[in-house]
Amino acid sequence: KGLGLQENVAFLGFQSNPIKMLADMYKRGKGVERDISKAIQWQTRVVTMLEPTVQNADKNTKLDFIVELINLAALFKELLQYDKAIQVYHQFKEFCEQWVQTQQDEPLAKSMLALAFNEIGNIHRTTYNFDKALENFKWALHYAEQLVVQEQTEQNYKDLVMCYGNLSRCYEDSKDYEMALQYSEARLAILN
Repeated sequence: KGLGLQENVAFLGFQSNPIKMLADMYKRGKGVERDISKAIQWQTRVVTMLEPTVQNADKNTKLDFIVELINLAALFKELLQYDKAIQVYHQFKEFCEQWVQTQQDEPLAKSMLALAFNEIGNIHRTTYNFDKALENFKWALHYAEQLVVQEQTEQNYKDLVMCYGNLSRCYEDSKDYEMALQYSEARLAILN
């Protein structure tokens, strides 16, 4: 019953915090019955409110926007609505591609772009679309390798290891054991 005013304030769009709060409440079932469809409704509003302001924003605002996109995609995945999740991840990818082109915070933007390709690849792998999964994982690897060349940080190597692991598992799932072994060995070479 206490939700009425909060929903009204959020509906009017006075600020995004109540909207984020409602999305989270419905996602987790905090104070309301758990309802992923309503969580998606509110999470979509969060993304819609942030989107017009984010292109010229600072990196923290851009990262907040990316987190909200990831949260929305995760809700679609929970309902097994993979096509909608992929649409959101494509929005995430396109945003990061534009960010990379501005050359502002380029390493961070490339890292986020690699993450977007990995997420798209993971959905395709989940749905047994191995060709598309491999295509996306290879793009993720492309950006992860660029980052390691630019700056040899622990995080960049972790991202590279994740890409090798995703490729290895996808090749294994598609029964191409030779390629799976190749990427597993590349992954182990970094870990050792």
